[in-house]
Amino acid sequence: MFYPLKSFLDKTLIHTTWQIKLTAQWPEIMGNLSDKISLQKIHNDTITIGVHEPSWMQELYMLSSVILKTINTHLGSPRIKKIYFKHSAKHTVPTPQLLEQKTFKKKIYILGTREQQALTTIQDDELKKYLVSFLARCKERISS
Repeated sequence: MFYPLKSFLDKTLIHTTWQIKLTAQWPEIMGNLSDKISLQKIHNDTITIGVHEPSWMQELYMLSSVILKTINTHLGSPRIKKIYFKHSAKHTVPTPQLLEQKTFKKKIYILGTREQQALTTIQDDELKKYLVSFLARCKERISS
């Protein structure tokens, strides 16, 4: 027996729409707590919240009924019935390490008359600059 694809998608999306909303709006729902906790898992009517600092575990457990009420109010219906807390590392974006800046003595190469004559035929100033730079690198490699 065949069923229309639309009815299947409607049934599937109805079950997952609140989960998508909860995931997308988690920082907004949790407010100031969002930097101390993260949503780890949603399974049926149960969520698992990761707590970044162990010292907050007891505090959040005592506030679990308030958190549950806040989430369900934001979702518009009582979707969540249980909350589990577990310790988890805070996910941070790694920052690039600042490398120690080294100062290099810039070698200056003096162009010969033949090279200067060749550059006078080129009209584009940017191209001239790159050609001089290229010539300097070539001379540096040859001398080393």
